[in-house]
Amino acid sequence: MSGYRLSKEASEDLVAIYIQGHDQFGPRQADRYQDELDALFRRLAASPGMARLRLEYDPPIRVFAFKAHVIVYDQEHDGVLIQRVRHGHEDWQGATGDERSEP
Repeated sequence: MSGYRLSKEASEDLVAIYIQGHDQFGPRQADRYQDELDALFRRLAASPGMARLRLEYDPPIRVFAFKAHVIVYDQEHDGVLIQRVRHGHEDWQGATGDERSEP
């Protein structure tokens, strides 16, 4: 069964997204957005090719835009490893670099 894992950085990104969402939009909306991200991660795990492989990065990565955020992930044999969840206005490209993180 395919699934997803979160890198340490992605886990930290999700906490920051939740806090910001809670502060700006309230707890119900923050919870809803986290649920939507979880559902997206499950879809990416089931169909990792939903985002094209970005060969301009070394090593190559997959990048999927979702609402205000960009999901950076690696395909694995049994799903995906979510590397980062960054706001689309951030320098997420500079945050991918060569460093890959394990959960």
